[in-house]
Amino acid sequence: ASRTPTEKKSAMKVKETTNWLKEIIDFAVSACIMAFFAYLYKSQVVNKLPHDKIAAVESEPDPLVTLRQRDLGLFACCRQGSTCAYAVFCTPLVAAKNFEVGNVMKFWPSCILLYLTMALPPCLCCFVGLKTYLSSKLKRNMGMEGSACKDFCLNLCCTWCEIGRESMEV
Repeated sequence: ASRTPTEKKSAMKVKETTNWLKEIIDFAVSACIMAFFAYLYKSQVVNKLPHDKIAAVESEPDPLVTLRQRDLGLFACCRQGSTCAYAVFCTPLVAAKNFEVGNVMKFWPSCILLYLTMALPPCLCCFVGLKTYLSSKLKRNMGMEGSACKDFCLNLCCTWCEIGRESMEV
């Protein structure tokens, strides 16, 4: 009982549709789980942190002002197990917390943007670009030196360590 070419094409279309539907359902379930955990994380962690320690800087820093070096190395979060685990398994939440406390962007918009750009494979380069842009604003608000090229490379190759380090700095 061999299939005709028309039957084979029809079966392949059904399989492709099924695969897309499965992908959409997986994404929706993942997004719901992340949203629920984000709500808990915001209410139990983010809302309890001081939001007035880091002032938002609207313009470029004065060239006569010396920006400080970072106090922590790239792998500093590895010494704090909970920070490292949160940075790896809850990446958009921890980054959104950093950006809210650092007066860069509110928690929910940054969490949603970061999650979508991380979760959708074609957007991964957008995630690195977005994270680099927001991190540079965070460093500026904290009075730290920054380099767009270096930050891009860190966010491309060592995203979790960079988010963990930022979490410890804010």
